[in-house]
Amino acid sequence: MRSILESCVGEWVLVHVGFAMSRISEEEAAMTLDVLTQLGEAQSEMDRMRESGRTEPVA
Repeated sequence: MRSILESCVGEWVLVHVGFAMSRISEEEAAMTLDVLTQLGEAQSEMDRMRESGRTEPVA
């Protein structure tokens, strides 16, 4: 019988706090990575605003 870890090799899995929560499709993995990238970019902009003393985004 294969271990749970071995059964995930080659699969996309959603991981949270070091634990695989569920198997997901490659399409869902790509969408999730895109959203996480966007969130990271938004966080970077908020950090830059905070550091510069601005309180509103630049239009």
